[in-house]
Amino acid sequence: MKDSLFHPEELTIQDKSPIGSSYAETFVFVPSNKNEATLGSLFIVTEASSNKTKKENAELTSEVASVIKNEFYQNTLVTPMSALKFSLKRVNSLLNSKKNWLTPSSALKLKILIASLKENKLHIARMGDSTAFLLRDSSLQTIAMLPSSQNQNPLSFENIISGELLPDDHILLATNQIYKIDEKEILKNLQEKKMVSHLSKTDNGIKSLALICIYPVKNNSPQKTFGRPSASVVSNVIKPSLVSIHNEANIPDYTTPAKNRSKFFKIGIIVTILLIAISVITFTSLKIRNETSQNKKESEQLLQEVSDIKNKINDLIATNNETEANELLFSAQEKLKRLEELGYFKTTRSTLSDDLEKIYKEISKAETINKINKIFDLENNSVGFEPEKITLGKNKIFVLGGKNFYKFDFNKADGVFDSVEEGSKLVSSLLKPGNPNSQILITEDKIIEELGDSQDKIYWVRPENIPAIKDASFYANAIYLLNEDGFIYKMPFTLSSSTPTVNAGAENLVFDEAKVWTKKEEGKLESFSIEGSVFGLTDSNTLAELTNGEVKNKKNFSENINQVFTSVSYKNIYLFSPDNGLVIILDKNLNIKKRLSHNELIGAKSFFVNSQERIIYFLKNKTVFSFEI
Repeated sequence: MKDSLFHPEELTIQDKSPIGSSYAETFVFVPSNKNEATLGSLFIVTEASSNKTKKENAELTSEVASVIKNEFYQNTLVTPMSALKFSLKRVNSLLNSKKNWLTPSSALKLKILIASLKENKLHIARMGDSTAFLLRDSSLQTIAMLPSSQNQNPLSFENIISGELLPDDHILLATNQIYKIDEKEILKNLQEKKMVSHLSKTDNGIKSLALICIYPVKNNSPQKTFGRPSASVVSNVIKPSLVSIHNEANIPDYTTPAKNRSKFFKIGIIVTILLIAISVITFTSLKIRNETSQNKKESEQLLQEVSDIKNKINDLIATNNETEANELLFSAQEKLKRLEELGYFKTTRSTLSDDLEKIYKEISKAETINKINKIFDLENNSVGFEPEKITLGKNKIFVLGGKNFYKFDFNKADGVFDSVEEGSKLVSSLLKPGNPNSQILITEDKIIEELGDSQDKIYWVRPENIPAIKDASFYANAIYLLNEDGFIYKMPFTLSSSTPTVNAGAENLVFDEAKVWTKKEEGKLESFSIEGSVFGLTDSNTLAELTNGEVKNKKNFSENINQVFTSVSYKNIYLFSPDNGLVIILDKNLNIKKRLSHNELIGAKSFFVNSQERIIYFLKNKTVFSFEI
């Protein structure tokens, strides 16, 4: 605190009972600019208990503290006393407006004590069972006592007490469970500046407490005082009494009688010299304490921002705006990380973290995959083979990598390696139309029928005017080729046979000319799958539905997606996010049904869904895994 030679220490003790809902918190606000410095610092201890949840009580205390702080520093042209009055009126109005908290069923009890300190001038206001102690010359005084009026409103501030501190004064602000400690114990620990460390290590039967100790910075030695009078004079100090908030007259202080004040003036020059010396000695400690207070102020701001964002996210979820909700959720999580670094508001922070986790699960519809099975492992028998993609054949899995591929037969529980011609690169493997027992291999340049022990049959060779192929899919009587330029080329085909007696499995594919199917630049894709409409990724976060070569619908995702899969016979669309370890399942209207999550999916290269939509296979390194949906 730059404006005084006093600094605070804070402590909160939270009710650990599983049925307890009380929440205690401390707040220290220091001026953030020259204008606010005219008002000094603000200290608040607060505790809320009710029939509501701890989270709701925490939010109420945070809101009250924010209103006090904002109103106090709003008008820097007034005195600290006036600024405090404005704050109390604003809080009274706030609490009076909270009808749901004022019902008897809520059983709300607020314990708040506010202190403003400018140089050595102290103003204190209180609501409910909270108190303030002054330690002066080994004498402990209670300086915040309940008003005598029997009609006091327990949920409003009524009075302010004011006074001036001497250089060696110690102040303790606390909620009412401080009375569980004997006054002699309070005096001893306050005098030794060990109150916070003592209470944090000792079980005194206190269940809930908010406490701030305000200590003088300098050593407690007679030669370094502000001309403190003798002990006989100090013993005559008048204990403060309560003064109405609406009456500024007759405000008592803690100073000595007027006849001794001339002594202060005579040693003013000496005091000034001593203060300069003390300020040099204490510069480093003051800087550290100021940084601590600034961190507390930043934490308070972050807490409010996260709470506001949480409410906005819930509104976005209600309107099915998942994209913006995810963006705000990410922002809130980043702010919460910063709040954790600062180390304040542990209970509230934990509550907000739990709330954000629930929101994430609601947005993401995330379900953890219970069991993942290993289908086969190529680590020990595939030297030089670098698998990149998996596809399914009839009772088979094809693992593609460069010019090589591995066929695993489910019936035989075994597999064999094979390859296409040198220099080729496989991009896909499809079931042959009309004959599911035969496999069509797609390379960057060719369409080939894989014939096992016989020589493979080449149906089509890419002409020079068509870019290299990235992916392919059969639909109706055409094959759709996704090329390196991001456009889809459609190539119709017919099935023909040289002899009518040859069964359908031996029919050849006869392809017509390939023509560009994508009509606009916005339809360029990175990955695709087709079921009538084409579903493809325009980028790693956007899924588009294309009809007749044009984008019909789009959906944005917060996750990075690298593969999409569906089929005309499938009910769902499947997206793969190896960065996030997710398989995202959507209906054909692009509504998310659920997300399947597992750490084993992180870093996987490719996935495929079986025809019954019951099992998902995925490739990671040289191993193929599966899990049931």
